[in-house]
Amino acid sequence: MYKYPISAIVLAAGSSRRMGKTNKLLLPWKEKPLLRHVVDQILAIPVMEVVVVTGHQHATISSCLKGLQVRLAHNSRYHRGMTSSIQTGVGHAQSNSMGYLICLSDMPLLTTEDYRHFLSRLHVERMEPRIGIPIYRGQRGNPVYFSRFFRQSILQHFHPEGCKHIVRSHPQYIRQVEMPSESVLIDIDTLEDYNQWTQRS
Repeated sequence: MYKYPISAIVLAAGSSRRMGKTNKLLLPWKEKPLLRHVVDQILAIPVMEVVVVTGHQHATISSCLKGLQVRLAHNSRYHRGMTSSIQTGVGHAQSNSMGYLICLSDMPLLTTEDYRHFLSRLHVERMEPRIGIPIYRGQRGNPVYFSRFFRQSILQHFHPEGCKHIVRSHPQYIRQVEMPSESVLIDIDTLEDYNQWTQRS
């Protein structure tokens, strides 16, 4: 099977504040922890490597991934925002990676087929600047892809809540991919979200 020559960076460092005391990544989803389900879908793409960035409850999160072929990268600065976790993941990625698929760990409706659909239309093996964004009915979603060209821009980025500024600064390199389902728009932030989507899935 063809393996995409990129690093998938799974952001799993957050503290799930909107869930109260519950860590949403450990909630059951199809008979396994939600995070493990998400990582299983990404591993099956397959990509060159999967780097899971941990932070809050590092030991417990790491334990739920036991036995999976992933690399763990602990972000001790996770409380500073999402950008610190993206930088941790990119900093731990293999030097020969062609790019970085930035994946949110709380999007369990995304399937392996969704990821493959997205990557197959980006031609990630090409040596050219590219930012890939999935869209569904005009709305942008996740994951977002950055080719290796943007490595230093990401590592030096100073906005705390993600790389949207990098995206806005390089419209000429954006490739939007129309997706077949709304899964790229749906994340699990609250118990209401969780209950709604577990029932529907």
